[in-house]
Amino acid sequence: MTTSQPSVFRDAAKAEAEERARQTAVGWIIIFIALAPAEAFLLMLGLGAVHGIFAPVVAVGYGTAILLVLTADLVAFMANRFRRSK
Repeated sequence: MTTSQPSVFRDAAKAEAEERARQTAVGWIIIFIALAPAEAFLLMLGLGAVHGIFAPVVAVGYGTAILLVLTADLVAFMANRFRRSK
């Protein structure tokens, strides 16, 4: 009786898959950290431009824009997580 893949090879394949998943997660975190300030800057500029045209729209500073972007990203992450769990 022979097995097509001994447990040693399965363990190595599982460890390799976990390492790839870890590297992918680290890559996404780096991309998020790099893009969050750029998104906030563009949001700040966009809201400032709309504020110049239509006064009731609030012009926000960079700190507020960062908090808005982080909140939007968190809401999107949680919505995606709950949608996948069903």
